[in-house]
Amino acid sequence: MNRRALKGTIVRRMTAAVVCAGLAAGVPMWASTASATEVKGCTIVDNPTRAHHTSCPGMNMERANLSGMNLRYADLAGTNIEFSTLTGVNFRQANLKGAELGFSNLAGSDLIDANLAGAGLGHSTVSGVEAFFVNLKGARAKFMNGSDSDFRGADMANAQLVGAKFPRAHLESVDLRGADLGLNDFNGATYCRTIMQDGSVNNADC
Repeated sequence: MNRRALKGTIVRRMTAAVVCAGLAAGVPMWASTASATEVKGCTIVDNPTRAHHTSCPGMNMERANLSGMNLRYADLAGTNIEFSTLTGVNFRQANLKGAELGFSNLAGSDLIDANLAGAGLGHSTVSGVEAFFVNLKGARAKFMNGSDSDFRGADMANAQLVGAKFPRAHLESVDLRGADLGLNDFNGATYCRTIMQDGSVNNADC
């Protein structure tokens, strides 16, 4: 299956699963009818679209609480969001290139197709996230906790991942070429068409 076909299949299945689970549990979806919210000087746009979304690039939002917010398509490039609570945030297709998220908690967030190239994620918690095709190329993610997360199709080439943990993570079709690895925990992680640090392909779980 090629990359485009894999992406379409994953996104369709996960979208259906999330919607069904949310409706069954009575949990509201990210789309909100509430009034606009301001956090650390950044106005969070309700019901974001590609044309109209949260845009706070380069701002200082350190120690922000954005838990459960809808930041789809958001432009947060170069923004400082360190030491923040980012659990359950919808970052799908958001631009977080070069953003600083070190020591933040992103558990349960949606990072599908998000751009985190060169972002700082050191000592952050990125567990239990959906992160298909996330761009982590060159990310500074030493000692990041990515346990139980789904990184299928992610680009982690040249990322700094020393001490990062990926137990039980899905690493199918992930690109790890040139990544800085060491002291990692990959216990229970799954590999299929995974490009390893040295350029070899790991098909252990195909």
